[in-house]
Amino acid sequence: MKKITKTIVALILALVTVLSLTACSSYPKLKKAFVKEGYAESESVEKVVDSIKEDFEKDKLAVECHLLSKGISFVLICEFSTTDDMAKAFNDSETMQGLIKDAKKNDDLKAVYSALEDTGLVKGNCLVIPISIINTTEVVKIVKNA
Repeated sequence: MKKITKTIVALILALVTVLSLTACSSYPKLKKAFVKEGYAESESVEKVVDSIKEDFEKDKLAVECHLLSKGISFVLICEFSTTDDMAKAFNDSETMQGLIKDAKKNDDLKAVYSALEDTGLVKGNCLVIPISIINTTEVVKIVKNA
């Protein structure tokens, strides 16, 4: 009886762990929202995405990068493992700070995340960077509605 109880507890813990790891990402919702608006995942610039990912990994940040395109508009979605990693990446990157001018660098990671959220370019653990100035308003609308 003890063996069965231990097995059941182990299975429940494993299931909870798997569900908590898969449920935390906002990328599937974001991708669905962008695809609905006519964007498609772009594999033709995979080297650029890999280069961005390598830069984050140099700073010991786990991140997945996805590039979606619609005509001449591109959207880079950086999927961080945690929101604190996202805030740290923003604080450490002058490039990100230049692209997202409405958020400011801050030592308090929660304040940085909150400021990024206020820009409308953050959903959960994903930071959305519009690479086209033409449709920035459209991108913010898609992120907020995802």
